[in-house]
Amino acid sequence: MEINLRFWLVLFLALAISFVPIFYFLNGQAIHLISEISPLLLLGLTCLMLFSWLAEGLRLHFICAGVGLRIPLRSALPLVMSAEFAGAATPAASGMGAAYLVFLHRRGLNIGTAAAVLLAIAITDLLFMISIFLFSLFYLALFDNRLPDVRVIFWLALISFVTAVLLFVIWHFERRRIVRSINKHFLRFSWYQRYRSRIALFFSRFFRALELLREISWRQRAIIFLSAAGYWTPRYLVLWALMRYVGGQISVPYIIVSQTLLNLTSQLSFLPGGAGSVGAAYGLLFGGSLPQADIAFSLLGWRLFTYYWYLFVGMPWFFYEWGCGKDHPGKRQHTT
Repeated sequence: MEINLRFWLVLFLALAISFVPIFYFLNGQAIHLISEISPLLLLGLTCLMLFSWLAEGLRLHFICAGVGLRIPLRSALPLVMSAEFAGAATPAASGMGAAYLVFLHRRGLNIGTAAAVLLAIAITDLLFMISIFLFSLFYLALFDNRLPDVRVIFWLALISFVTAVLLFVIWHFERRRIVRSINKHFLRFSWYQRYRSRIALFFSRFFRALELLREISWRQRAIIFLSAAGYWTPRYLVLWALMRYVGGQISVPYIIVSQTLLNLTSQLSFLPGGAGSVGAAYGLLFGGSLPQADIAFSLLGWRLFTYYWYLFVGMPWFFYEWGCGKDHPGKRQHTT
């Protein structure tokens, strides 16, 4: 992973573009709201983000213990903060996975096992986000009668449902039979023949991640899932708290569904952090519910703690891990 001039140019370009939607909504009233923001609110939001990182460090600690690598929480936390910077600084958060692979490999895991740990984190993320998204979606449809006016929500719900079914099938049934069936039906496609080895490698690591989760106790699984909830919930609470601060009457399920769509927008963008596209989607989702000044204020506050925070707070920890991480506590723990 080489941090070169092109990387910094893309990152600074993304930072500049990310302010464009904010400036579009910004006016005198919004500037007044920003200048009068409560220190107590800033402290509360900061504590939420620190709790999010702490929960992620706890999840990493327990998942790595499942492969025989003991990482103390004091060592897992800087690793999480470093990976968050790498994710925020790269398109579609692609750098987060690469950072985890490098830093876990330095601690003694081979690349295949490190990839399995990373996929185990992704699986628990997926399970939590599918659960909370579908629950909020059904609540809005049945009781609130109010959904974001975005067509992609149907496809996101469909993808979430199919993914949940696929995970259930893979978890409970014979995986070799599934792989043989997939291989048999897809051999007719030229693109599958071309990328067959890569696909096989991905499935191998994916099944290794599932086996890792199956081998640990139900108590550890519950802790890992609760840690995933502890990682994601503060991000939703940041937006909810900012909405409440400006007096916005927006329900929690609507915020959950909307932020899921915003996360999807960020993943599909070619710039780090979904620069520009996320801000535009934010205005589309909340433009009918908030005045322009409140949109500018809440968008700036939300991006401060869910994007700029990862860049500016995570950056020194990333370079610490990259340059000096070989000697910090927990580095030389042995893996089986």
